Amino acid sequence: MCIFHKMGSTMMIKAIMPTTDPREQCTVLLPKPSGSVFFCRRKRGDRMIPATYDIKLIIPGEPRYEIRHGQQLRPRKDVGVQVKMEDGETVTLYRLKDLYIHNYDPNTAAKKDIRRLSACMAPRPLLDGPLRVDTVFYYEHLKGHYGTGRNEGKLKASAPTYKSTKPDRDNADKIYLDALEGMFWVNDSRICAGEILKLYAKVPRTEIYITKLAATCDETVEETLFERSH
Repeated sequence: MCIFHKMGSTMMIKAIMPTTDPREQCTVLLPKPSGSVFFCRRKRGDRMIPATYDIKLIIPGEPRYEIRHGQQLRPRKDVGVQVKMEDGETVTLYRLKDLYIHNYDPNTAAKKDIRRLSACMAPRPLLDGPLRVDTVFYYEHLKGHYGTGRNEGKLKASAPTYKSTKPDRDNADKIYLDALEGMFWVNDSRICAGEILKLYAKVPRTEIYITKLAATCDETVEETLFERSH
């Protein structure tokens, strides 16, 4: 059964599924024929996806997240002096002017892994224009979310849908946008819109939905967003 609702310049179609679990309902927001842009999504079970998209990318495994860059003191050249300590340990001492601060990225391995798993879906040529990227991070349910004994392996009714703990959603999103730069889009500055969701699921993964936006001026975009915010 479908129920149609008019929401300002937007029409909402709500499909009522034959289940008592509200997470099994499907809600779709459709834009006007003029191509208005706003946050559309459809939810069914533990999945939430945009109503429309151009490229769908699924990266298996627990979602990665950005770690703050680190710094190390390193010698400019091998000019240290070997000194034997009282306990017998030998250490190398350097003058302050022979040291420099080395900045390193602890996310290099994770970004390389993301690129490896995404290479087969990379578009050619690279996307170069306004984009919308919706990212859904699915984290594996914790052991406490499942029942015990007779209900072992079954999710409790109280199991959360949304992950409201670390990592921060912007840190999770940033590492993927940076990793896919030069592989999917020319620069991540092209991304103008999109939702970020952190959900629990039985199978951990990251789903990225890429949508090309109109490069021309669309006055209905601002109107639609304004109407939905009120």
